[in-house]
Amino acid sequence: MNSKSERQGQIGFTEYPELKIAYVRVQGLRNIFNQAIAIKIAYTKPAH
Repeated sequence: MNSKSERQGQIGFTEYPELKIAYVRVQGLRNIFNQAIAIKIAYTKPAH
């Protein structure tokens, strides 16, 4: 998939490499948060 927004994002990352660093870090935090929520739900599932 190579949509217009993806191409624009790549241009932005090329011109502003600090944006790519920030994006990667936010994605990492998002993944950690989503895993933590899933684990909490997993722990409560047997109780129901």
